[in-house]
Amino acid sequence: MNRFGVARMLIVGVGILLLFATNVPRAAAKWRYTRTGSPTDVAVVPRSGYALTGGGAKQDPAFHFLCERTNGGDFLILRANTDDDYAQSVNKEIFAMCPLNSAATIVFE
Repeated sequence: MNRFGVARMLIVGVGILLLFATNVPRAAAKWRYTRTGSPTDVAVVPRSGYALTGGGAKQDPAFHFLCERTNGGDFLILRANTDDDYAQSVNKEIFAMCPLNSAATIVFE
């Protein structure tokens, strides 16, 4: 699948998430944010790249693929419910793996 097909799938997926999110009472929407690295933004020109992965084994090949595209910018992971310690350890692992401004995780509960 080419990058436009992946982009369309991502846009459809985000649209579906937004559709459900707008129908959820405000108090029920829960998320947590953790960040490793610089708290300030930098101006870079990254190349697009997405990795849709599931749980299980380490995702190093996907992380390397995305690291190549950050151009020293920010790396963001969207994840389902997980504990904060695990999310922080993954952020630190990615931050150590490639030259980044920051690595962050948003955990949706």
